[in-house]
Amino acid sequence: MVVHHPSSFIFHTCPVDKLLLRNRLVRSLLRDYAGKQHEACDGNSSLQAEVNKSKDAGA
Repeated sequence: MVVHHPSSFIFHTCPVDKLLLRNRLVRSLLRDYAGKQHEACDGNSSLQAEVNKSKDAGA
């Protein structure tokens, strides 16, 4: 129930007056998700090394 309500708010049409709130919620969720992904990479040094290699190759 807790997950369903925000996801329906984000992915279904919402009133124009709620767009700012929706965008803030999405940015917050993305920042949180990105932070968790970064922590997961920090815990796995071989994965972090591969990420660094791909970043160097793309630069």
